[in-house]
This record gives sequence, C-alpha cells and structure tokens, in this order.
Amino acid sequence: MLEIMSRRRSIRKFTPEPVPEASVEALLDAGLLAPSGRNARPVEFFVVRDKATIERLADCREGHSGAALKTASLAIVVTARPEKSDIWAVDASIAATHILLQAEVLHLGCCWVQVMTRRCGPEMTEGAVRKILNIPADLSILCMIAVGQPDEAKEPHVLEGLDRSKVHYL
Repeated sequence: MLEIMSRRRSIRKFTPEPVPEASVEALLDAGLLAPSGRNARPVEFFVVRDKATIERLADCREGHSGAALKTASLAIVVTARPEKSDIWAVDASIAATHILLQAEVLHLGCCWVQVMTRRCGPEMTEGAVRKILNIPADLSILCMIAVGQPDEAKEPHVLEGLDRSKVHYL
C-alpha cells in the first residue's frame, strides 16, 4: 500500500483516450467501499463523461485545478447528504481518497479539484457545479476528481523524504 501511496501524484494533463468502463466501475466501487462515521453512508457520486460538460465544470475553478479538468475524459463529483452525517465532508474526503488510490492501481491519472469553500468568479464553485449538473440542494459538494489516461509523468514520493518531525511519540 505504501508503494501505491508514494506513486500517487496529481496529474493535470491527460490524453484524449477514454477511461474504460471497467475502470470507472472500479473507481466507484473504491469510493463506495470507503468507511463513514457511524456507517451513515452519506456520500454520492456524479459521473460525467461528456467532454463539453467536463469543460464547463473546469470553468468553475481557476488555476491548476480547473486546468486538470480541461483535458480529463472523466470527472467524478463527490457529494454527500449533510442530514445523514454531521461529518459529511470527512466521509466524502475518505471516499475521494479511495478513488484517488484506486486510480493509481489502475494506472490512471487523477487530480482532486476542490469545490467546497472555493469561488467561481462572483459565486461559489459549489453553486456553479450544482447548476451545470442539476445536483439537488440536499447534497453538498466536496470536490470533483479529474480522471484520465495520464499525459505527464511525475516521480514518486520517497519514504526517505518524509518529514518525520511531524510525528510525535508520547
């Protein structure tokens, strides 16, 4: 598992090749397998394959994050129902992380694109994404995950480079 984690990097450039359906299902299975507080299971996913829609979603974020969606062939929007869990953002973060790690196992590139608390021009990114995808108001949006066949390579992280001063033994 540490090897997979060390290889997982944010990829922001993708080839036009689509993500195979079996891989999409494996990514979603990983997200659905994620634990949640009190097993409330508040997390839901919106899977976007339409290139024009993904490009519209990219316009909801500026900078590096939005750029990752520009060439992605798949976007997974991670949402949750706050009425099911007061820690919905934590539950959704765990599910998103499971998807990111599964993408690495499948040799796919991916990048977390933050939605919650981010702006899209004069409005919040969440509102812009909600309008584009017609996401119901009772779902809160945490992030979008840009996914595709990687068109860039990054060196893995090395265990020797970890900042062990952040670990405190008592």
